[in-house]
Amino acid sequence: MDDDSMLLRNIEGQDFDSLYDLVSSVYDDSRDAMFFKSKPGKDEIMSLLAIKLDAVSKKAAIDIVAIDKENGNALVGECEIVPRGGGEGAVGIILRRDYRNRSIGSLMLKESEYMAQIIGMSRFIAEVRATNASAIYFFLKNGFAAEKMEGKRIIFKFEPERKGNKAK
Repeated sequence: MDDDSMLLRNIEGQDFDSLYDLVSSVYDDSRDAMFFKSKPGKDEIMSLLAIKLDAVSKKAAIDIVAIDKENGNALVGECEIVPRGGGEGAVGIILRRDYRNRSIGSLMLKESEYMAQIIGMSRFIAEVRATNASAIYFFLKNGFAAEKMEGKRIIFKFEPERKGNKAK
């Protein structure tokens, strides 16, 4: 991946159609990657986007999107970190299949963690279905440790060494 071809930025209101396409694509491609009970409709995605935009504008959450500048500014990934209290943030990340294994997910995650530390989050968790091997590998590769099993989910935890530890 050419560093100049990918743009990471905060989610914006104009991202609705692209976010809907991304969620639909990832849901169709790998239902294991998402915790929706059924494929979300446009109304559900619009409601989620409104909540995300409000939280980001209040600096209460982090939501970074990856934009491929060489592919018509296509939105190809999203990483959100939502506070859970006590300095802990819950990580959610999705990425189009054809953009995986190109370090884009890791870049989004590191940038999101860095920004989350600025607004007071110092520990991160991720819930992954035990059947989602690629997500398990992703979080382990990015420094998360499997903490425990809850039903069919693995809970991963990560605690950065210090503030400002943007990327290794």
